[in-house]
Amino acid sequence: MSRTRNIAVVALSASLAVSALPAVATANPLAGSSQSPYAALADHSGIQAALLHETNVYRASRGLAPLSSHHMLDNVAQSWSETMASQRHLRHNPSYVNHYPSSWRKAAENVGTFNQSVAARDMLQAWLNSPSHRRNVENPEFTHVGVGWATSSDGSVYATQNFAAL
Repeated sequence: MSRTRNIAVVALSASLAVSALPAVATANPLAGSSQSPYAALADHSGIQAALLHETNVYRASRGLAPLSSHHMLDNVAQSWSETMASQRHLRHNPSYVNHYPSSWRKAAENVGTFNQSVAARDMLQAWLNSPSHRRNVENPEFTHVGVGWATSSDGSVYATQNFAAL
């Protein structure tokens, strides 16, 4: 059983200004509701669901199967996002694969830091703008993903996607 570790650190800029986010309304997982476009940022499950949705919409546009959410991967991603936010330091988790079930045969991780008012679509687009992150999102072998995000004391959002294949 071989595990491939794709290390792709790209310091995704936290300089996404609200004025530069014309697609915020359409990327809002609460579209059509009376809540603020950024209300999902206060709810981990909301932004996790939105990022999973945006990732799968993108994968479908490329003819790829959707990724399923997995609670163990969500926990790994969430824990690492909280670690990065508390330390205000973007980096890959050096031991993320140690937290995956042993039956999984492939693993990869995307990490990024963003402006506090970023939408899920913009997080995904930043990763897609990086060839190594894009390879993780587009890898047809991956079947599952975990998503995590946390806000640091300065308001920056740290996000993680942990990919896996059964």
